[in-house]
Amino acid sequence: QGGGKADQIFLRGFDADHGTDVAIFLDGVPINLPSHAHGQGYADLNFLIPETIERIDVEKGPYDVRWGDFATAGAVNLVTRDRFESSSAQITLGGFPTVDGRWLASERFVGVAAPTLSGAAAKLHTWLAVEAAHDDGPFDSPERLLRYNLFGKLAWDLTPSTTVGLFVQSYGSSWDGSGQIPQREVRDGNIGRFGALDPSEGGSTQRQMATLFLRHRDADDELTATLYVTRSQLALWNDFTFFLGDPTNGSEIEQDDARVFAGARVDWHFHRRWRSISFRTTIGAETRWDGIHVDRFDAESCGAWRDLGSSPSPSCPNGDFRKRLSRHVDTGTFAFDGNNDDVQQLGLGAFVEEDVRIARWVRLVAGMRADYFGFRVNDLSEQLGAGMPNTSGTAGKTLFSPRASAIFSPVPGALDLYLNYGQGFHTNMAQVALIDGRQLTDADGHRFTVRAVPVLYGGELGARLHLFNRLDVTGAFWLSYLQNETVFDADAAAFVPSDATRRLGVDAEVRLRILRWLDLDYDVAWASATAVPDAGNGGAIALAPRLYMTGGLTVRTRFGLRGRLGVRYLGPRPAFDEASPEYQYFTSKTLSNGMANPDYDPSRVTTEGYTVVDASVAYRWRFLEASLAVQNLLDTQWREAQFGNRSCTYDETYNSMNPNYSGSGNRLADGTYADRCGIRYGAGRSGVVDVHYTPGVPLDLQLTLKAYF
Repeated sequence: QGGGKADQIFLRGFDADHGTDVAIFLDGVPINLPSHAHGQGYADLNFLIPETIERIDVEKGPYDVRWGDFATAGAVNLVTRDRFESSSAQITLGGFPTVDGRWLASERFVGVAAPTLSGAAAKLHTWLAVEAAHDDGPFDSPERLLRYNLFGKLAWDLTPSTTVGLFVQSYGSSWDGSGQIPQREVRDGNIGRFGALDPSEGGSTQRQMATLFLRHRDADDELTATLYVTRSQLALWNDFTFFLGDPTNGSEIEQDDARVFAGARVDWHFHRRWRSISFRTTIGAETRWDGIHVDRFDAESCGAWRDLGSSPSPSCPNGDFRKRLSRHVDTGTFAFDGNNDDVQQLGLGAFVEEDVRIARWVRLVAGMRADYFGFRVNDLSEQLGAGMPNTSGTAGKTLFSPRASAIFSPVPGALDLYLNYGQGFHTNMAQVALIDGRQLTDADGHRFTVRAVPVLYGGELGARLHLFNRLDVTGAFWLSYLQNETVFDADAAAFVPSDATRRLGVDAEVRLRILRWLDLDYDVAWASATAVPDAGNGGAIALAPRLYMTGGLTVRTRFGLRGRLGVRYLGPRPAFDEASPEYQYFTSKTLSNGMANPDYDPSRVTTEGYTVVDASVAYRWRFLEASLAVQNLLDTQWREAQFGNRSCTYDETYNSMNPNYSGSGNRLADGTYADRCGIRYGAGRSGVVDVHYTPGVPLDLQLTLKAYF
């Protein structure tokens, strides 16, 4: 939905959206943003410069005591490099030759300055990386993405075992997005695959961070201490339902989030032995404070609708692309979504873990996290009266999360069998924390209990096999139970808590060195995710991934040539909860009266799967390097982000000849109709049920030239 918006993340049966159930860190500094205007745990990684990342550490499940909030499905820690072998400069040009001959649609520059110091300064390692990028994408309405990134790192070796340093980062981005389009509009030929119903979506964002760190490591001890402060801002315009919410101006919503957050973290590991038993003890603590202001406004897509020739041609002052109308008013179950809120959130955590190797073939790990979260909400637009809830206030929550593992190695160095148990959690928005413990009813009529900090209970049984220094195979069967699922409500443009859920699945990974210069990798994951509401009658969860695979062949030669051929697959999944009336209706061939269902169409409530093949090749000669990356090598037509919701186009609202138009509407004082645009089984102005999506990129060529100096 635009190159400046956070990506979706799939892990352990979660469509974690922008980060709600996957904790993400950069050098141990948290990226997820709690109580965010767009989504809980929003984790935007567009500020990264990939060339500066040394490695990515991934932990599946809630079993590592180091990771707390949002580490339910797992945690990801991106580790930046301490030094570069040389400075470099590179330019990348990209295009989509199969889309109107767009051979040049994006440009990207990356420069790294990494001087080698000598003499007394040899213990000082410093580098500076800068990125500047522009991208129009393949869309009919250019994305106009402009982005800059700046990374800088200074590390000083106090002793051979102790390093202190400073890391700084700055990022800014702006873009226009074509947004989610209803599949019916593309199928009927009203817009193209890369078209838009509202091309005024998009946003602007910026982020600055400074981190101080200390690392010490010797034969017996490891100590890491981090102190950080981050400022971030986001203004985001989305239009999920078009003319459903507002038949006159459209349903675009502006979401603004501005915050400063700061924190500190200490991890200490020490090793001891007693006779033949070895101990590795971990003790740590962390704290984080967020000072946040969130706003949500109804907005008007001024020039966008006029350019499409399908609207009452609203006007905006000064020719602006978007026009803010008024504060958004929540009408759903949760009338708290941060429409004009000052929020403070405090997190305190401590953890301890003992890793005991009793013998070569058995190892036991046991740990405990203790966390406290404090929430303070000041709703600047709060209106109290008869029957109106208090939307300002304070709340606190303390919880303990035990975690344990047992690892057995019947063939030491070749085969490990392991059993894990852990409790993880993600906070809900601070506004939700004010109603912790309250019983509510969701859109499908299910009763559930709201949790300020829903707990996930997880366990897994797995095995790791290592043979001949060539083959590594890992497999695991896992299951989890989460007290509150976080779901997307398109009508409110918000992420809200819902029923408890249960997941189980199987993961498998294979790494094989076929030849000295040829490697194979393959990962497959299957998961079943089911809602378990208090009233029973649960079903598969909307958008939860069921089957996904990645794999490929990698070539590395001693002559400077390297390449990769990769494939990724994501299977179809329900776009609505299977227990929802929408899913039940469109997947039923017959109605309750025994008549054939004239609207039977499972594609209206089920996402499409996809298989995409990518390839890359690179060659380095002395100080010069050239590479070509081809995304979507087979030019597959696929869908990237996919959602199930109701919407109304302008034509469905005003054109009586449109098949989705309903003539039973009530005329309002402004001449519009309140009840037009619906479906046969729905009452009133219900909107049209459909899958809405953003198209995946077509064949995309990326040519990079790089010089080292």
